[in-house]
Parts: sequence; structure tokens; C-alpha cells
Amino acid sequence: MRLNPDNSRNTQRAIDCGVDIHKVQLFLEKSKVLSVCENSVQAALKAADIIKSLLEFSRPHLRDVAAVDIVYLVETSLKLAHSDYSLKRDYDFQNMSIETTYDPALTTISCVVPEIEQVLLNLIQNSAHSLAKNKIKNPRIRIKTSLVDEMAQIAIEDNGPGIDENIRAQIFDPFFTTKKVGEGTGLGLFVSHTIVVDKHKGNLRLESEPGNGAKFIVELPISQT
Repeated sequence: MRLNPDNSRNTQRAIDCGVDIHKVQLFLEKSKVLSVCENSVQAALKAADIIKSLLEFSRPHLRDVAAVDIVYLVETSLKLAHSDYSLKRDYDFQNMSIETTYDPALTTISCVVPEIEQVLLNLIQNSAHSLAKNKIKNPRIRIKTSLVDEMAQIAIEDNGPGIDENIRAQIFDPFFTTKKVGEGTGLGLFVSHTIVVDKHKGNLRLESEPGNGAKFIVELPISQT
């Protein structure tokens, strides 16, 4: 703001110092000083988001467990994905094929609804990122619910390139990410794992082979007691 030539006080200071503020600004732009400052601001904001996420999921708090229709849960998560600006802009999510299959034997589960929606949204975002990054033709995401051994399963599967074995071992580690610097915090899957396993006593696992897509399976108890 102190370099803005439209600000009369800045202009006067420059005159007092015997310099042309427009030329000063041009020099800073050409030497990339301004872009470095902007990148520093963005990095600080991202660091603040990471700290906020860590505090949120390390701090004990009351959970509002509620019964929810699992079809509603999945469809709401998909609506959130369709309304996500970055998915539209960066990943062309609107043109990806989304297939859903619901097990009629699985109807209602008990959970902290916003938290499980966050998990599903994060998994959908990850699939969309993989499909877009690798320029997959006819990109597809399949979501399937099942009732297995009194556990609710929600599987999110894509037809992307799959995930190498050495990466699969680290996929739920905090700060681990395969995205470029600035594209991800490395907390999405870590937070999702914390929500499902630690907070809901369920399980979150990955099934994937290179070249055959990736499938994340969320397993939740039918009832939270």
C-alpha cells in the first residue's frame, strides 16, 4: 500500500525524496520484489490455515452425533463438490462423470454429519485433482455404499493412474502430499483419517494399483455409542 502511486501521501513522500514513485514501482515489479512480497503473504496465510486445522483437530470438543440418511450424506457432499469454486476452475469437475450406487440395506447411520461430509468432500477433491492433473480421458468417480459386517462402507473410486506402493505407505501421514508447492497442505487425508478412525471408531483405507485407479473406503459403525 505504501507503494501505491494513486495515494497522494505516497506521491508526496516520493517527491520529498526526489524520486518518481512510478519508476520506483516499475523497478520493484521488474526485479520481482513485489511478487516475492505477495508470495510471502500467501505463504503466511497458508501457514495460518494449517495451524488452524491442527488446533481444530487436536482440541477436545463436544460432538453433535446425529442420525442421518446415508444417501443424503453422500448427495450433500457431492453438492458441496459441485459448488466448490476451485474444483470448477482448476479441475473441470462439472465435466467429470459421477456414478453413485446405494445399498438398499444401508439406510441410516449415526455420525457427526459435518465431519463426515468433510471427509467425503476431501476424497472427492483428491480424485478430481488426480484425474485433472493426469488429463484422464472420460474421467469418472464412482461412489458406492455397502453394509458389510454391521459397518457402513462408503467407497470413492476413480479411474485415474493409481498410487504407487511407496506413496501408499505415507498417504495418511501429516504434511505428506504429492501436489506441487502451494497446491496442498498435506493435511487433508491426515484430518480425514483422524475424523474416521479416532473420532468415529471406524476405518479409512486405500486400495490402489498403478494404472488401475484409486479407491478410498470409509468404514463407519452404524451407531455411535
